[in-house]
Amino acid sequence: MSSEEDRQEALNGAYFVRHISAPLHLLQGERAAMADFDLSFAGFFRSFLSVLLVAPLYLYARLAELGTYARVQAESPLADLPPPPELTAAFFIVEVLRYLVLVTAFPVAMVFLARVLGQQQRYVAFIVAYNWAKVPQMFVQVVPWFLLDSGFSTLESTSFLMAGALIFTLFFRWQVTRIAFSVPPFMAAALVIIDGLLFLLLYLLIGLAQ
Repeated sequence: MSSEEDRQEALNGAYFVRHISAPLHLLQGERAAMADFDLSFAGFFRSFLSVLLVAPLYLYARLAELGTYARVQAESPLADLPPPPELTAAFFIVEVLRYLVLVTAFPVAMVFLARVLGQQQRYVAFIVAYNWAKVPQMFVQVVPWFLLDSGFSTLESTSFLMAGALIFTLFFRWQVTRIAFSVPPFMAAALVIIDGLLFLLLYLLIGLAQ
């Protein structure tokens, strides 16, 4: 028990590397990768450090999205759509709030869903894996924006790349859910859909504040 606690206290580079690479093994269907996660009480809360790691990527993607929208609207004004928001202090406050809500909403919802599904004992393991998996997933999601900003892709090709990134992310989340939450494939798919719908709903609702 003491050796486990000592490992939990070693919050160093090796800890982060292990927890960021473990989801990649889950992506390949390797159930044994669950042993690489810190599933202790402390490890559960440490998994939310992934939120800090992903935050710069989320902000980059969000600003790239708004920049692209502004360029497209300038070249071909979209009368039916509002202009992009100005990058004021209020904008960043709303974005911070939006981000915090988006990254915590599903873990909170899963408290209820885990109880309904009788999987309370898998809740911690699932959320730990789910949180750390956000890091490689977000890296994939920003690639299309980076290629567009760098001039290596057009708006049309970027749309296809974003669709591919979305499919990859959904499959990634399905694998993590299926293995870490230990549920049948169809149930894992249903949870991924719930996660996506909740994300979209909150994203749009909070966006109304802008």
